[in-house]
Amino acid sequence: MSDAAPKGKPKPERAAKKADKKQRAADEEAAIDVPALERRVHLAELRAREIEAQVRYLDASAKYCDLKSEKRQKKKGDKAGKSVAE
Repeated sequence: MSDAAPKGKPKPERAAKKADKKQRAADEEAAIDVPALERRVHLAELRAREIEAQVRYLDASAKYCDLKSEKRQKKKGDKAGKSVAE
C-alpha cells in the first residue's frame, strides 16, 4: 500500500492557508476600532468638563466664603469703631 495517496490537502497548500489565517488574525488585532476610540475620547472630554465645572464651583465657593468672612470682620470692626468714636 505504498502507492496510497495522502489524505487531505498537500502540505504546501496547508502551510499557505495557515500563514494566511495567521496574517488575517494579525491584521484584525492591528486594526483600530475607530468607533470605540471615538466613544472613549467623548467620555474623556465629558469627564474633563465635569472636573472643570467642579473646580469652578469650588473656586466660586471659596471666594464667597472669603467675602462673607470679610463682611463679618468689617462688621465687627465697625461696631468696635462706633463705640470708640461715640
